[in-house]
Amino acid sequence: MINRFLDIKDYMLKKQVLNVLSLSQYKPTLDKTKALAIKYINDCNTFCYGYGNIDNIIGIIVLEKQDLYYEILSIAVDKSHQQQGIGSKLIHNAIIKRNIKRLIAETDDDAVEFYKKNNFNIINLGVKYNNTVRYKCELIDK
Repeated sequence: MINRFLDIKDYMLKKQVLNVLSLSQYKPTLDKTKALAIKYINDCNTFCYGYGNIDNIIGIIVLEKQDLYYEILSIAVDKSHQQQGIGSKLIHNAIIKRNIKRLIAETDDDAVEFYKKNNFNIINLGVKYNNTVRYKCELIDK
């Protein structure tokens, strides 16, 4: 099957989607990941997209619509498919699908380079929870 960008809100509780979603979480458990998926499903301002096919989602991005921008709540790619540009495709396709002019994410040292590579402006927020340095990442369409 051909991989493509899909709306997966109705599939967030599928085991394989939960497995990918868990990769975007700090110390994930199945219960914690399911609760997060249910929160995303029930929020009308949250949009869930995947990359792959309906039987094999290999990447996900979850966005929340704010008043003047969208925020990335979760983004993850299956470990066996990382470093193949799928995360970048998720961001690009989400921007097109939702006609996003301003996109924001918060991340840590592990992912800040990914956002830099995707032309986000980076602001160091300093040490926040779990003694971790956090970064605000912002992409503005001009």
